Amino acid sequence: MSATTPYRPSRGDRWALIAFVAAGIALVVATVVFAVRQILSLVSSGPITVPVTFGDFEAPLTYGEAGASLPVAVDTGTITVIEPTAALVVPGILGVIVTVILTAAVVACLVGLSISLLRGTIFSKRNTLLVSTAGITALIGVALQKVLEVMQSNAALHLATGGEYDAVGVFVAPGSYLIAAFAIAMICTVFVIGERMQRDQDGLV
Repeated sequence: MSATTPYRPSRGDRWALIAFVAAGIALVVATVVFAVRQILSLVSSGPITVPVTFGDFEAPLTYGEAGASLPVAVDTGTITVIEPTAALVVPGILGVIVTVILTAAVVACLVGLSISLLRGTIFSKRNTLLVSTAGITALIGVALQKVLEVMQSNAALHLATGGEYDAVGVFVAPGSYLIAAFAIAMICTVFVIGERMQRDQDGLV
């Protein structure tokens, strides 16, 4: 049985895919530029402003002429460290590097997928591998970024309080993370099923 005629994307689809590829390349370039600036800022001798995550922490909210206060739970904030140490700088640099690698890897996979679509190939083993790699890389990269972010946050808190404030553990919201993992698994499953259907249609199985 002869193979089916490859799908030919319309002119509008082709321009949309080309624009997507261009946007992906621009995103990688912008991420690299931002990463270089962040690393230069981290290794400079000046103070460093670090986003921090607090545990069970309450701060007084003053209001009214009488100066009454209301305890307010504080989850996040920023701390300016005058003399950063390696314990603060290294996780920050590693976090920036992970961001660059994560962005470049995911964009590379999606650009490869877009090129396949431009050539008229939708479902194939190559496309399934590209989608799976992009999804798994994103999940692992985001989790690793969170770990490095908390390490830097804890180092900043330790320096600012002289070690008096307890370190915050690594926390990843399970709901959103599981939903993302489920969505990625569903997309990968769709590509696997589509690949099998394509093979059946082409008379290869």
